[in-house]
Amino acid sequence: RTLDLDIIDFGGQVIESEELQLPHPRAIERAFVMAPWAQVDPEAETSGLSVRELAIRLSDDIRPVGALR
Repeated sequence: RTLDLDIIDFGGQVIESEELQLPHPRAIERAFVMAPWAQVDPEAETSGLSVRELAIRLSDDIRPVGALR
């Protein structure tokens, strides 16, 4: 695979096919997705949930680049 691109959300569309599932099914579980998204669009929602609130809930999962757990 030359490029692996995960589309998280596209204008709130819901798509379920073999090639594409929107919103991304595991995005709401990933702090590294929710935190930057909340910074650029704090009013955004995905899967009926507030991106900002999800980022806050997941904030303990974020660590600086290069940090070891």
